[in-house]
Amino acid sequence: MFLKKRGQTTLFIIIGIVILVVVGILFYFRSSLGVEGGEVSFSSKVDEIKSYTQDCIDNTVKNGLVEINSKAGYYGNIPDSYEGYVYLYNAPNDYTLSDAEVEENIKSYVENNLDECIDEYSIFKGGYDIKSGDPVVSVEIGELTNVNVKYPVIIRKGNEKAELFDDFKIVSVNDGMKKSLQEARVAVDNFIQNDYICVADQNVGGGLNVDDVDLCSWLNVDDDIEYRFMFVLGEI
Repeated sequence: MFLKKRGQTTLFIIIGIVILVVVGILFYFRSSLGVEGGEVSFSSKVDEIKSYTQDCIDNTVKNGLVEINSKAGYYGNIPDSYEGYVYLYNAPNDYTLSDAEVEENIKSYVENNLDECIDEYSIFKGGYDIKSGDPVVSVEIGELTNVNVKYPVIIRKGNEKAELFDDFKIVSVNDGMKKSLQEARVAVDNFIQNDYICVADQNVGGGLNVDDVDLCSWLNVDDDIEYRFMFVLGEI
């Protein structure tokens, strides 16, 4: 009888150990999957906030490039325009922009519009305190237009804290910006130097279409982004 009870006790101990091991394994996998007590873990939420921020950066940059391209590189203070076309030349004024000026306009657009997408991280609930600062933006127009956004974000919940800043990917867009700006400047320079009757007579590429005797518009479509440049042709 004693040996029988002893054997039962040993069996219960073994079963208990097995249960503890199984429970431990379950908790391990729950933790590795980012689940704690039925809630997403802090580190997983930080990754989610980072992904959300990256999406906002991507969308803001791409929207900005479309808008700025459609306005001949301008943002905000736009010179003379006609039915949505920006005048790049209105004798005797040359309104073409340098790469550096357009880079600054892209930078300003992102700085002024990113927070609208972020919306103070209002979609994130569950006791998370999320604070963000001003974005630090740098732009380089080359074969691709590269926009690097560093965005300070502080995330807190209870005693846990995470900080983001230089954690976001550079947005590189094949928008043809550099070529568009170069060809626009060539068109204006050639007109000024050679007194062309119409800019459309020049072979600068990209496609020049005549609207009427006095107005010529340059339209270049690339990757579903439209670039419009208007030239007002007058006496020099």
